[in-house]
Amino acid sequence: MLRVILAVLGGYAAMFVLIMLMNVALYFAFPDLFQEDAATYTGPDWILYLEAAASLMFAAVGGYVCKWIGRQRAVWTLVGLMVVLGVLTVVLEASQKPMWSIVATVVAGPIGALVGAAARKEPAS
Repeated sequence: MLRVILAVLGGYAAMFVLIMLMNVALYFAFPDLFQEDAATYTGPDWILYLEAAASLMFAAVGGYVCKWIGRQRAVWTLVGLMVVLGVLTVVLEASQKPMWSIVATVVAGPIGALVGAAARKEPAS
């Protein structure tokens, strides 16, 4: 059980770090696109497309790390957590960004985690 918890935390931490690095890089590369006090997103659509694609890629890394630490059972736990947090995200961000962007990002996460986990081959016992 501890291994599953550590695997989920490791996979989620990998995704979190990659997302934060991307956000910092975008902020420094395009500071005029990010308004600190804006209640809704008003930037270009390409950032929303990038966010959805990055969600898929970063979740794949998270799924790979999760399976590396805790095997397939841990990956399903990570995917379950991502689905729950995804529903929460849809509810909380509904008025901040276009709904297609929110749904694309939320759907890409679990799919990416499963793809990343599938890329990690378990060692033969």
